[in-house]
Amino acid sequence: ITGIEATYTYTGKTISPRPALTYNGMTLVEGTDYSIAYKNNKAIGTASIVVTGMGNYAGTATKTFTIAKKNTLNAKAKKAVKLKASALAKKAQKVSVTKLMTVTKAVGKVTYACLIVSGKKNARYFAVAKSNGLVTVKKGTPKGTYKITIQVKAAGGKGYAAGTKNVTVQIKVK
Repeated sequence: ITGIEATYTYTGKTISPRPALTYNGMTLVEGTDYSIAYKNNKAIGTASIVVTGMGNYAGTATKTFTIAKKNTLNAKAKKAVKLKASALAKKAQKVSVTKLMTVTKAVGKVTYACLIVSGKKNARYFAVAKSNGLVTVKKGTPKGTYKITIQVKAAGGKGYAAGTKNVTVQIKVK
């Protein structure tokens, strides 16, 4: 049995992939040479195709495949956020994650983490709140353009897999 993917994405509908069957180099014809039955091919989990020989062909063969939860999380960066160095000389500034990126189709609880800040020494100037993605630009951050990679995670839910996206945003201190 060939032509069957190992994994299909859950759709809420039955998933019935059509296999290709050959025997001694000959392509077999469904309905003449074999019949197909499916088991558990609607729900998330393991499904199977059972092929039963007909006519000149006897026996059965089974092939399993996985129906996996779908992941719909999407996240992308917006234009760079500009902050004034003079304001940062006095106190830290907070930047909402919604000013830095767009997050859509997240299912379940969303969390954030700061993965990378351009330049190892620059990481000390930034913090990202896990619960809401609020970025704190710390007091005394020098002028420059900083690229920050923020990891966005959605926990998932019924029919949806957990998702993770890494988004690189820019903060310019002028």
